[in-house]
Amino acid sequence: MRLLILLVALLSSSCQQEDGSQVTESQHTMSANVNAAVVTRDSFNSAGTKICYSVAGKGEPVILLHGWFGNGSGMIKSPVARSLVGKFRLIAPDLRGHGASDKPIGTEHYGEKMVDDAVRLMDHLEIESAHFVGYSMGGMILT
Repeated sequence: MRLLILLVALLSSSCQQEDGSQVTESQHTMSANVNAAVVTRDSFNSAGTKICYSVAGKGEPVILLHGWFGNGSGMIKSPVARSLVGKFRLIAPDLRGHGASDKPIGTEHYGEKMVDDAVRLMDHLEIESAHFVGYSMGGMILT
């Protein structure tokens, strides 16, 4: 993993829950039926782009990257996540352009920058290494 030194500031804006209500960084805990695990939602600044993410479970980190038209909330409730949540800490970002994350305009804001977002998420959460699961576009980001 490459070492990045950056200042990560939480944004004061909020991430949206599936029911459309807003979750701010001070009130980001919500309950979900992922094997009775608590799912939290939060966001961070990835070089000027707000990236929202969900976290559930405890243990070694597993970062779940969703496919095109998907989001992190969907990944964290997937059958794969249900099988892992009791043993691992699942982290599922809404990739840029998806879910509650920012949607920059222009192809120059995607591609490799989506890889950088995953690295910055690890830095933000102070994770040195993690397992990754990628579905469709998420798998392409990992290659």
